[in-house]
Amino acid sequence: MGIAKVNILFLLIFAGIGIICWRTTANPTPVPSKTSSTKEPQKNVSSVVNLNNSELVSAHTRLQIEQILEVLGKSDSKVLTQTQMDSSDEAVLVLGETGIGKSSLIQFLIGNPELHSNKAENSHYTISMRKKSQFYVINDDGEKIGSAGNYSFTQFPEIINFNGTNFIDTPGFYGSKSAADEIISMTALKKIINKFKKVKILLLVDTRGVPFFITDNLMNTLKHIDEFIDIDRFLDHIALIFTKVPFAYRTVTMEVGKIKSESNFSADYMVKNYMTNELYKIELKLTDNLKSEKLGEQEKKFYPKVIKFLQSLNVSVNSEENIIRMNPKMNLDVFQHPDKLGLLNNMSFFDSNRESLYQTINDLEPLGIRQQDFKFTLSTEAESLSECMKYVLSED
Repeated sequence: MGIAKVNILFLLIFAGIGIICWRTTANPTPVPSKTSSTKEPQKNVSSVVNLNNSELVSAHTRLQIEQILEVLGKSDSKVLTQTQMDSSDEAVLVLGETGIGKSSLIQFLIGNPELHSNKAENSHYTISMRKKSQFYVINDDGEKIGSAGNYSFTQFPEIINFNGTNFIDTPGFYGSKSAADEIISMTALKKIINKFKKVKILLLVDTRGVPFFITDNLMNTLKHIDEFIDIDRFLDHIALIFTKVPFAYRTVTMEVGKIKSESNFSADYMVKNYMTNELYKIELKLTDNLKSEKLGEQEKKFYPKVIKFLQSLNVSVNSEENIIRMNPKMNLDVFQHPDKLGLLNNMSFFDSNRESLYQTINDLEPLGIRQQDFKFTLSTEAESLSECMKYVLSED
């Protein structure tokens, strides 16, 4: 444990977090030995003090630190085992908000034979898997692969190796986490990423709000990405994946209150074509917004990054006719959802979707990783708990 404490202390110091700690009158939920989705404790702070002696670190905080160290200590062997499964120094980092479908996408890509669809209450189909008598489910209300009993999210990053490809499944952006959960997930993620020399990124965005919320969904996701990586450096190494896409859209022509004709269109093509046009419109809108004198300083820095990112997706434009046409090599794809019950491996129409996604991944060039490429940011509460950890560990 002594070596593990030194390693964790180094990772916490490397994050460069401010030195402050608090004692609180609130009763935060204890940290479980295994991470779970928990609400962040209320910030009922009675006093904020500089760390100048060990008595200022409360007994509860010390208990949290011990439990965090226990979980992270166990994670060391898990990370080592995972990274030794293959000699490849390259990884595919899968990022996106909580419930977007990161875990299910990876399980789909590796051909998990237990992956199957369930009929949801709202008549949409969902993907789920049964493993060792436990039931895992993805719900349309924002849940994802996780224990059906406690509705947990992926709090702990994991490496899934398949045919020489290392997928890194990461915690979601918007997951409700305690300060301890944040520290555990970020520290473990840093350990995992440091095991690799090169990386390519899959950025997942939800299509359920299309056409009304695609701009908001994309901009919010990119804001979180910008807090985690330098978007400019990773241009041309990120593929945008739109999730929860149906296999077909049904259009109906009505005449005098009756259905005159019905048509089914491939959702794959329609969504890609629609998104290609919408992303171009977003680029034009942001370019125009940059001309405004009322634009805030943050937007002035952020919008050019978004524009460069959209351009890096390689959307082809016919400027003479002002027509947007899809580039077969663009860094954009969709992850479709089933339209009937059953095992996904028995649904032949999923084969083309899997093939297309793998082609998109293979077309991405990996980028060499530098230590400064990833910014492991924490909330204010997690920062303070992390500083308490650094203080306590430096005493031992």
